[in-house]
Amino acid sequence: MDRQVRAVVFLFLAQAQARYALYGAVHQQPARQRHRHAEGGADQLADQADAAQAAQRLLAKDAADVKKVGIQGTPTFFVNGTLLTKFGPEPLLELVQSELQKVR
Repeated sequence: MDRQVRAVVFLFLAQAQARYALYGAVHQQPARQRHRHAEGGADQLADQADAAQAAQRLLAKDAADVKKVGIQGTPTFFVNGTLLTKFGPEPLLELVQSELQKVR
């Protein structure tokens, strides 16, 4: 059971990682660029354009991934490439257990 719980936790952490990566692209990198531009006297609008372009690239990649795997709404969960068709902790645990049985 402990191993199965770790698998479920990993799944949720992986989704959090994706959200954090988008946040970083939109907020953290442009902040470093703003500091660099401010020292050189560059216009802050360049930073906003950079942030918008970074966000646009990430969103385009995400949209392509969503289309590729056929996601039609959120939240959507996959375990080892298998779509979770019923939402909730019990169906998720059942799917994790089923996938674990396949690899044993």
